[in-house]
Amino acid sequence: MHVLVQIEIEAVDKNGTFLGSLWESKTNISSVLLQVGLARLSSFGLDRNPYAQNLIEAEKTAKQKKLKVM
Repeated sequence: MHVLVQIEIEAVDKNGTFLGSLWESKTNISSVLLQVGLARLSSFGLDRNPYAQNLIEAEKTAKQKKLKVM
């Protein structure tokens, strides 16, 4: 079985560190991790992320469900 993953780079800082999203099919893996409480958002670079509102909502959902947010 083959799984197609895609990395979408939104920004690169002066040190060469990139900010981006990891997709499996049409699913943003960051959103999934946030929804189940296995990740938390950092404000760094969030303003440059086109999916920021979706990610904020995913984290909010985990907090409302009192899931273990890291």
